[in-house]
Amino acid sequence: MVPTGWHTRSVPPRQPSVSWLPTVVPTLQGLLDAGHATRGLAVTLRGGHLILGRADEFGPDPRFRLTPLGGTAYGLSLHRAKRWEPLPYQGTLNELVDAMNTDLEHWATTSPGLS
Repeated sequence: MVPTGWHTRSVPPRQPSVSWLPTVVPTLQGLLDAGHATRGLAVTLRGGHLILGRADEFGPDPRFRLTPLGGTAYGLSLHRAKRWEPLPYQGTLNELVDAMNTDLEHWATTSPGLS
């Protein structure tokens, strides 16, 4: 006998495929290199996210994470205190890189005094 209600249990949604994500890296890298604060940030792929960071004498220093939301939209998170904090920014790659070069310039630069 099959227990009643077994088939109505909610199943967590599957992670959408992000196999296309590497195709946006060159575009994103070009946008970063064109910005005054984001110039020098490098893009890596990790766990279905685009990680933007700098390398220093201590190794990689992640700054931002872009998470695909569907279509051409991404969510933006900030790496602080060794964890990712979601920010209230969503948009296209262009819009988010623009926010990194203006609103979030302090976190994007190698030196807080750069402007």
